[in-house]
Amino acid sequence: MFEREETSDFSNGPVEVPASHTRARSSSHDRLGLGSYLERLGLPARTVSLLNGQQIYTVGALVQLTEAQILAFPQFGPKRVAMIKRSLATSGFRLKQARTTSRGRS
Repeated sequence: MFEREETSDFSNGPVEVPASHTRARSSSHDRLGLGSYLERLGLPARTVSLLNGQQIYTVGALVQLTEAQILAFPQFGPKRVAMIKRSLATSGFRLKQARTTSRGRS
């Protein structure tokens, strides 16, 4: 199947380009990635603003934090953190897991 695509070469009109050679506009363009801004998660504006105040602007920066780190931020309680975790989960992400230290016995 061919798709019409405007080109900026020196031809006199649009060029027929196979659909397989064009970007999938709807699926990959709308996909949420680590570089996406927090607003794309669908979080309330107040939560995004509070995270921005902590220098957290992208999904990638958010997923590098543990739940305990976020709870240490001013005005972040269990309900707000649960909301963040739900929003991340619906987009296929999660917060960093806290490391547990296991001590072996000799």
